[in-house]
Amino acid sequence: MSPISSSFDVNGKERLRIDSNGNTIWPDWKNVLMNEMDKRMLTIKNPEKLNGNHLTISKGWNIEYQGRDLSLNEDNYRWDIWSDYSYGRGYYIIQRELIERSWLNVRWGLTTTNVKGRPREHIDKKRVRDSDMIQSDMIQAINSLG
Repeated sequence: MSPISSSFDVNGKERLRIDSNGNTIWPDWKNVLMNEMDKRMLTIKNPEKLNGNHLTISKGWNIEYQGRDLSLNEDNYRWDIWSDYSYGRGYYIIQRELIERSWLNVRWGLTTTNVKGRPREHIDKKRVRDSDMIQSDMIQAINSLG
């Protein structure tokens, strides 16, 4: 006969179980913390699909996915953006961690500037649902600097 156990749940997740013999069983905290963290992280599937030369949404602009910007501590996605008609080259970074459930931090600037020194701006995560919207935001951000 197996001992009777009771568990303590917080927000529907088991945090602690005690059996009838008084033994305490703790869940694997690494899994609990990773599950909580995953809910607060944005994942863009196939970020390289935003790449494009001579984009149709704005002729003459090019976008190239660079992967993670390792100069930042936060997990992120980085793209380089440039125009065929100007010599400036910029970057656009979307940080993966969600802020207040539906907001993200983004950074952009010219590649000659220090990325860490560039202030973060908040955008609603709805802005990254549509690839045309993301591309348009990237181009507008870099175009505003020139």
